[in-house]
Amino acid sequence: MAKSKRRKKLTVAQIEKRENYKWGIMFFATLTTIVTYLAIFAEMDKTQSHIVIQKETRQLLKEELILASNEVEKLKRSDQLSKRARKIGLIDSVPETITIKVNTEND
Repeated sequence: MAKSKRRKKLTVAQIEKRENYKWGIMFFATLTTIVTYLAIFAEMDKTQSHIVIQKETRQLLKEELILASNEVEKLKRSDQLSKRARKIGLIDSVPETITIKVNTEND
């Protein structure tokens, strides 16, 4: 036959001791949860601010790229090229006229 375990009657001091352990565990669990929440919130806030900064930087770079491409397109024009050439002392090119005579008589 198996021996049955006797159940001890707990004294008031033992019950209070168990309750104190339970409350201590609950306090530390709550404190750990709050600290974890605040740490996660701080990291999310930093990440969000980095994202905003990166978006603003991207927008500024995009605007600079548009301005630079407009400047390049402006420099491609022949009148702008001539102005730049005169400023640095290059000789202007003189366009040549080519005349082609076509003989319409059939020999």
